Parts: sequence; structure tokens; C-alpha cells
Amino acid sequence: VDPWDKKFEVVFSCDVLEHMSLAQIDAFFARIKSAEVKYCYLVISLRKAVKTFSDGANVHITVRDKNWWMTKVCGSLNKYVMHHCLHDPEAEELVIGLKRQEAQEKSA
Repeated sequence: VDPWDKKFEVVFSCDVLEHMSLAQIDAFFARIKSAEVKYCYLVISLRKAVKTFSDGANVHITVRDKNWWMTKVCGSLNKYVMHHCLHDPEAEELVIGLKRQEAQEKSA
């Protein structure tokens, strides 16, 4: 069953986006926007993984820095307001919390 056919309020993605290609990331963000999800929480690794595929390629195929991810998320999910962002340089991880603007306005 395609989860995007159902109504839901929250998307939580933890250590997933770095495993996706740029096209898959774009498609994921487009689905979030079209589903009109109210809240989106993303945990993104900013470093290469320890594991590799059998061909030696790293399993984290989209390794980018904090600024790249912030630009990508804000540009792709422009109907959302960032309500928190935590960058842990030691863990090389970025945590982003977003709220759809309409949800923000109704709660105010």
C-alpha cells in the first residue's frame, strides 16, 4: 500500500536521506509537499558510512555538508517553516524540524 495515498500529519526520516540519490531526494520532498504533511522531522548524516557496497562504493551516496542540506531542504520544502535545527559536528549529523506554514498560522 502506498503510504502517500493516506492522510497523516508527521513525516520522520532518520538516517535515510544520505542513502538516496539526488533524484530520489527531490521525489521524497515533492511527496511531502503534495501530501500536505503538517510536520516534518529529518535526521541526516553528514559523513561517509563505515559500510560499503560490494563494489566498494559508500552506502551514503549523498554526503553533503550542513549548508548544502539546509539550502536543499528550505528550497524544496518552501511551504514549511523551520522550527528547529541542530547541527552536531561531533556526530556529523543534522536534525531539522519543519512545520507547514498553514499549520503554523492556524496555531498562532
